[in-house]
Amino acid sequence: MPSLLSLALLLAVANAAKAEYVWPTKYDHFEDMLVMHSGYRRFGFGDRGTVVVPCSFGSNTVGRQTAAEWVRTAFHDMATFDHTTGKGGLDASIMFETESGENAGTAFNSTLSDIWEFVSPRTSVSDMIALGLVAAVASCGGPEVPLRLGRVDATEAGPLGVPEPQDSLETIQADFDRMGLTTEEMIALVACGHTLGGVHSEDFPDITGPEDVSPSNVPKFDNTHAEFDTAVVDEYLNNKGINPLVFGKNETTNSDKRVFAADGNATMHKLADAATFKSTCAEVFEKMINVVPSTVTLSEPIQLIKVKPYLDAFKLSSDGSKFEVELHVRLRSTKGKGYESPPSSVTIDVLDRKGNRTSLQAAHATLKGGQSYGFFSETFDWYLLETQLDAGAGVESFKIHISTSEGEEVLDNGGTGGYPFNDGVISGTQSCLDTTGTQGNVTFDLYSAVRSDLAQDLDGAPWISFAHRMPQQGAVTPRIVVEKISMAEVSASLNGYKLFKGTATTPSSGWSTRYDLGITLKNGKEVTREFLRTPSTSC
Repeated sequence: MPSLLSLALLLAVANAAKAEYVWPTKYDHFEDMLVMHSGYRRFGFGDRGTVVVPCSFGSNTVGRQTAAEWVRTAFHDMATFDHTTGKGGLDASIMFETESGENAGTAFNSTLSDIWEFVSPRTSVSDMIALGLVAAVASCGGPEVPLRLGRVDATEAGPLGVPEPQDSLETIQADFDRMGLTTEEMIALVACGHTLGGVHSEDFPDITGPEDVSPSNVPKFDNTHAEFDTAVVDEYLNNKGINPLVFGKNETTNSDKRVFAADGNATMHKLADAATFKSTCAEVFEKMINVVPSTVTLSEPIQLIKVKPYLDAFKLSSDGSKFEVELHVRLRSTKGKGYESPPSSVTIDVLDRKGNRTSLQAAHATLKGGQSYGFFSETFDWYLLETQLDAGAGVESFKIHISTSEGEEVLDNGGTGGYPFNDGVISGTQSCLDTTGTQGNVTFDLYSAVRSDLAQDLDGAPWISFAHRMPQQGAVTPRIVVEKISMAEVSASLNGYKLFKGTATTPSSGWSTRYDLGITLKNGKEVTREFLRTPSTSC
């Protein structure tokens, strides 16, 4: 009979195998935004001079520090949570609450407007708020905060409940207790959040004083407001600092002073240690962004992928005889976490639908050194394969062979046998954008090439799942409305494929969006090509 220890080990191995990455996933795009901020490829959210990089960045707006605003946005969104009812939490309801006195100022609308272009069927506003905190903390030299996904956006404002500077300690403690946080967590969360940024005099003149109310007058929480460090703690304990919520002339609004002393300074003395400060901040920030409505189940923490393919182009040649393929492979080359020495070769082993294999070598990309970079010194190397494949033979899947000084590694997509190609449904190169529409709308003509054998077995017409980015009244972020659009066969066809066309009309403000192409077969199986970007080519 196996021992309890051996059973535990077997279970651990089974769980590890179960968690192995299988491509593609609905979170691939989010992993890109989390880890790649500069270099050969970057994905926008953490780019220098865009949202949170560098830590002091403020969108050329006087007095603004976007990294600090993202931390504040996450807290204010979460702070109305009631653990007894399971309602509230990080659900993006703050986008409807920016006129509330608890959310004074323009910072929340400014922050949320930064993510307009990122919102998609796979990217909720609330997940972006969580990413905003994770990226802001990393940009400022703080700890790595694990990021889970799957948050669901609210459709209306939530209740009041954000602690305010004039509140008594008893009121603030009651608010944090409602959120499900202890007194120690309350102290840590305030200290960790206030290592960045300051108080805007335009929004809180009763705190900063009426003498100089201007965009440029933003008293800071500590003397290193663009560094994630213990200064806010040290200055408090030394009774010599600049935090307007500790050393302010108006004792009524010195809320940080009351919070920090809530347990006789025991927690603050612990946080004075730099390592303890960082580890504690990582814990309380993770807990904060994971406070979600009880109806929401979050994913496991996003893990950085060691080897990840990107099928950037897969289309039929003009006569339908060839597949034109552009495939990238991203290798993690971070010291101690990936391929520290460049592989001698990266080979793509393609399996066609007739069972034949073709080996094709990918070349290391050259633009910008063929590398991308992220927070915490993350580095990635890119390999590119551009080729044509026989459309008549079709394509089933591919494996990735990586040769290093230690031997050859064959990756078959987490034990599934290969990375899927899917030649059943292909985006048509004829797809285009018509900007001549009326009433502020644009129209897309979207084409889909369906393999002939599948086209004969359809249960209904091929379809488009089109994500409209609709403006929301009272909010600066869009609402995603998915429309299913039937496609009609067009007279032109390609060798081995039938061509279908559908039309989507959407507000011009949301013209850059995502859509899926798909078919449903008579056996109920769906064949799809997903998360395609709308074309910019004019009709």
